Amino acid sequence: MLRILCLCSLVLFGSTTASAQVVKSLEFDQDGVLPSADPDIQFRNGAAPGNEVYFSVAGGLLIGNTLPEVNNYVGYTYPSQPPLGGGVSSDGPWSIEARLRILGTGGGTKRFGEMSVFNGSHKFNCFHTTTSVQFSRSNGTKIEVPLDVSQWHVVRMEGAGGGRFDAYVDGVLVGSDIPSSTSSYNGFLFQNNTANRGAHIEWDYVRFASSPQATPVESSSWSSMKTRYR
Repeated sequence: MLRILCLCSLVLFGSTTASAQVVKSLEFDQDGVLPSADPDIQFRNGAAPGNEVYFSVAGGLLIGNTLPEVNNYVGYTYPSQPPLGGGVSSDGPWSIEARLRILGTGGGTKRFGEMSVFNGSHKFNCFHTTTSVQFSRSNGTKIEVPLDVSQWHVVRMEGAGGGRFDAYVDGVLVGSDIPSSTSSYNGFLFQNNTANRGAHIEWDYVRFASSPQATPVESSSWSSMKTRYR
């Protein structure tokens, strides 16, 4: 027992490693299995939880059709609603990426196909309008990239720690900034639409990575101790 306790103590105080690793990779490759089948993923629609009936998974796609409009925000969060305890380090790397296309919208001209990451200090956000994708900026304006949203596109945000993030569309860096929005939330969300705006969207995948919890590495002192007592 003493040797086990010594192992725990020495390993916990040894050196650590920290690099972004995949936390959730939602590939939608099982027909009929919605994201909320994962106990870590929650459906987001506080006003009407039953609205998950507007989502389906078939042919490798998550299909959300909330047209013409559905009350409140409709999508998914990790690991809770609102995202709390997601383990995203405010000082470590993270990324979120999705491939999607928007086949129809209603109830307005923007805030469809939205993704947000929260690292306990900042909120990093992107969403689509009927003609573009937009990313949050420091001055309250947006990095805006014109798109034919009915076609497949890959949207990605990634950060290296702190408040700055890079924005990518189809693998091309389109901007880098520190968003003005702050938040104590921790985790990520993706959603079809915001309040009173419906959308018909096909999501090919959503992938999220962040700094892992500190990974203990065996200390040199413990290694030498094991050698002596073997």
